[in-house]
Amino acid sequence: MRSPALRADNGFITQNNHHSFKFWQGYTFYPEGKVVDRIYANLWVDRAYNYVGEFKSEHLFPFINLQLKAQTNIFLSLEFSREVFGVKQQEFTGMKNFHFDIGSNFSEPLQVQLHFLAGRKLYRDRENPVIGAGYDYNLSATFKPTRRLVIEPNLLYAELNYPRDLTDFPTEFEIPDDFDGTLEELAGTEIFSGYILRTRLNYQFTKRLFLRLVMQYDNFDDLIDIDPLITYRINPFSAFYLGSALDYQDYGGNTGIAKTERTYFFKFQYLFQI
Repeated sequence: MRSPALRADNGFITQNNHHSFKFWQGYTFYPEGKVVDRIYANLWVDRAYNYVGEFKSEHLFPFINLQLKAQTNIFLSLEFSREVFGVKQQEFTGMKNFHFDIGSNFSEPLQVQLHFLAGRKLYRDRENPVIGAGYDYNLSATFKPTRRLVIEPNLLYAELNYPRDLTDFPTEFEIPDDFDGTLEELAGTEIFSGYILRTRLNYQFTKRLFLRLVMQYDNFDDLIDIDPLITYRINPFSAFYLGSALDYQDYGGNTGIAKTERTYFFKFQYLFQI
């Protein structure tokens, strides 16, 4: 419960004027087989209101988790939800999503994980929201070619399209200004799509000296980030940090890729014992 007067100076609380009911029930099976070690069957339900009793959101979330041999896990779920959203406080119903996750630590040098979601999701434009159809997936891995080097690539792709059925558009929906056509022509077209490719590299030179390098390409905004950081750690509470943040924008055409921001920083932290 969070009152309307709540102020969070620090932390991850992003909403006040909120109280909710949450219910979870689970059951664990221990099959005697050669493939599956454990089966977790669960049901999650929640419902939220503001402090004057107005409905805000509701979720029904049955899911199952399979713990397999070789440190491999599979997660399957269905999510049914409805909520009130936007400037006009419209209620959106019929949102349904299928989740699938698989992750495996089958070997020391290589670990992989895949997350996939598909269904009907809310396009969170506060002025002009709509329930669209789409999917996203996240493919990540941890690769350790040597004891000193760790490489963690990650690919995130997301896509959302307008509903194909005209009756699925809210009555208050307005055709976007950047679309020159009718609602019939808008139906089924793309709202957004794109990907983010990110790689994190860690190299341990010595027990105290190591390098972290993060490189990311954001296809949504055509941005490139390169962030190196060198750390010399004396003990867990005393360390030197030297790093940089380099940002590039892909303008295309004759301009191409151009540097837009460059930052260098240094930090020294030392623990005094009294």
